[in-house]
Amino acid sequence: MENTSEHNYMTLEDQAEFLPTHWMRVGQLEKAGVPCRRGPFVEHEKQLIDDAIKRYQKEHNLDDNQLDDLIHPDAPNGSGSGFWSYVARAVPQRGVKSIFYYVRRARDGLGKGGKWGPAEDEQLRTAVQKHGNDWLAVADLVKRSPADCSDRYRQHVQYKGTKRKGVWSSEEDSQLLHVIEELAREGRTDLSARGYWVSVSKALGATRTPKQCQNKWSQTLKGNIENEGKTRCWKYEDSYILICKIASLDLDEEADIDWKSLSDPSWNMWSGNFLQRKWKRLKASCNVDDGVKCHRDIIHHLVTRTKPTLRADTSSSSTLPTHNESVRLSEAK
Repeated sequence: MENTSEHNYMTLEDQAEFLPTHWMRVGQLEKAGVPCRRGPFVEHEKQLIDDAIKRYQKEHNLDDNQLDDLIHPDAPNGSGSGFWSYVARAVPQRGVKSIFYYVRRARDGLGKGGKWGPAEDEQLRTAVQKHGNDWLAVADLVKRSPADCSDRYRQHVQYKGTKRKGVWSSEEDSQLLHVIEELAREGRTDLSARGYWVSVSKALGATRTPKQCQNKWSQTLKGNIENEGKTRCWKYEDSYILICKIASLDLDEEADIDWKSLSDPSWNMWSGNFLQRKWKRLKASCNVDDGVKCHRDIIHHLVTRTKPTLRADTSSSSTLPTHNESVRLSEAK
């Protein structure tokens, strides 16, 4: 990776040139000081991508089969790099790698989608035994996309028969902490590094998936350590604080939220991923009949609905927004 210091004060023009030409994950871009958007693609971004693909197809006189070959090559040889940079230039603040994965999933010619059945899982297991991590070959046998096959195998099939569900035992907690400490002694201290949680899962005997291990650490163990072992449960007032914090960002799109920035030592010990999941639950409680349509509508609805209940059911807390701030946030557009 390039020296990151030169990107700390990147202009919009530099950013517009950098993102379409550097195949880096969002985490890598952020570490390099390159501003970028993360999270699901919103509708106007999807439209920009579709329009760019159509323009490229027309400018290069490609039929549908030739276009599909660019998106889903028989072998990953980088021949479509010009195509991907072209599309990425049409979408501000998105990295080319994010666009690559989005388009391949959205325009998957193999995938039938939907829930995986036991027979398909067994077919996937057999295909992986035959072809290993050659996901193109695996996908050809299973008739699902390479990404679907990879995700399903790594998150489910390979753990079948060993994966535990439900509450972690105190012994499991201790084992997880021990593994993280051992990896730190080996110099592996970046918990966001690619493959880190896969290594943790393997060290635990594949009894918990990488995602389970990561969630357990970020939602409970990390906070317990930072708070000297005191477990802090999510309360109703925390939902209100989260809503107000999101309102104070004054954003038009949820996709622009930097969830890590919501961390506040005086309030919470939760990770950005945990706060994002809490927000999704709050958002799901909004009824379309209430006139809730866009991100700002959701915020306004939740602030005005939650505040009266909070005042009736909870005592005052120094961590809660002030009355004036609450009024201001409840009037967010």
